[in-house]
Amino acid sequence: MRTRSSTAPPPVARAALAALAAFSVIEIMVAVSLLAVIIVGLLAMFYQVQRAFRQGTAQVDVMEGGRAIMGFLNRELQQMAPTDVAFTTNCLIINSESPVLRAATASTTQTLSSGDVRTNLLRDLVFISKVNDEWQGVAYRISNSVSGVGTLYRMVMTTNDDSNPEIAQIAVSNMTRRIMEIPLTDLRAEFHPVLDGVVHFSATAYDRGGEYQTNAVFPSFGLGFAYLGTALPSYLDLELGALETGAVEKFRARAEVNASRAATFLEQQAGRTHLFRQRVAVKAGSAAN
Repeated sequence: MRTRSSTAPPPVARAALAALAAFSVIEIMVAVSLLAVIIVGLLAMFYQVQRAFRQGTAQVDVMEGGRAIMGFLNRELQQMAPTDVAFTTNCLIINSESPVLRAATASTTQTLSSGDVRTNLLRDLVFISKVNDEWQGVAYRISNSVSGVGTLYRMVMTTNDDSNPEIAQIAVSNMTRRIMEIPLTDLRAEFHPVLDGVVHFSATAYDRGGEYQTNAVFPSFGLGFAYLGTALPSYLDLELGALETGAVEKFRARAEVNASRAATFLEQQAGRTHLFRQRVAVKAGSAAN
């Protein structure tokens, strides 16, 4: 009687085969190390993408806000009109309400990548326009300014052009005086914030020949100039500088602790400050003022 021989390897051979099929400790450590390097690289890439996305979103917000304000100003300033009332202000550009920025030397600076230094100013812009039979007093003013970074507010007051010239003159004169003097803290003023993180807001006036103009100075309002009665500028060069939201938060956190540290921080934020420039032609601008 024939017996079937067993094909199974002996116990010693089975142990040797199992040892060859398993991973060694060194191989496992190498695999884990490679996996850790890959994970760290992916995390670094994720954080970089996330940071770029946040910066892009912040830039888009500032760009949209800045363009919107410049668009409003372009349309409104084109409708600027002279009141033809003696000593009544048609257009006023003065330093903002901030006690720091009212001083003669008040300004902030930022160092550009080229090494040049840009000077920032915060000024209020007030003007009168006429749409159909309605006079409008428009004010763009800076508030909440901390060492040169503030919020831009806008207010509009209206009055109808009365058929009686004397009543119309009184109404317009009262409106211009009120919109210039009313404090931003007055809840009845209906000032509305339009852009935060403003580091630079200014307007420069020119006549029809392109000459820089400085008209009547109002010492009581600080540094600035005004157009009265029948006078108007022919062109206004507008400049608006806005800081990105993240930089504004960091700046104000420093300002609460140390003003000089905040100023130093702001000086280094030229790359996160977006500047808008626009020249507006005033349709009713005088040939000479």
